[in-house]
Amino acid sequence: TGLKTGSTDEAKYCLSATARRNDMDMIAVIMAAPDTKTRFKEAAALLNYGFANSSIYRHNTQELSLPMIPLQGGIDTEVKLKAEFDFSYLCLKGENSDKITFEIITEEVCEAPVTFGQILGTVRYLYEGKEIGTVNLVSAMEYEKASFGDMMLKTLQMFFSRKGEATTT
Repeated sequence: TGLKTGSTDEAKYCLSATARRNDMDMIAVIMAAPDTKTRFKEAAALLNYGFANSSIYRHNTQELSLPMIPLQGGIDTEVKLKAEFDFSYLCLKGENSDKITFEIITEEVCEAPVTFGQILGTVRYLYEGKEIGTVNLVSAMEYEKASFGDMMLKTLQMFFSRKGEATTT
């Protein structure tokens, strides 16, 4: 996908090369090659070795079924979460991406106000039980603190909805 060549008497023939295969990018850097043909041949060999001995595990975190977190003291009663970014991991030869698992860890409850993007949990990724990375879970929007009037209105709504339930049964 790209390259940069260079040469000096002291550094000899050098090359930085990039390649993409199967949605995976590799970089090869060759320094002090004795001639131009060798630097290109060695870069190709390094790139082929990298592609043959590794693969990328990707997890689209947007497809996760995330829990809502109860919100205390807010106008809303729950906080919606989203993942900050998707997760990827470089699997080396012999590693099986089927052995990658994840767990969702969140706050049990949070207090209003909650800002957009506030970290409220993580998705923890494990390979055979060993942590290999995390992705933050953040508030998907801003949640305001309820005012006295908001709380009074909620209390009245609950009172009248319960009173109506009692008379219909």
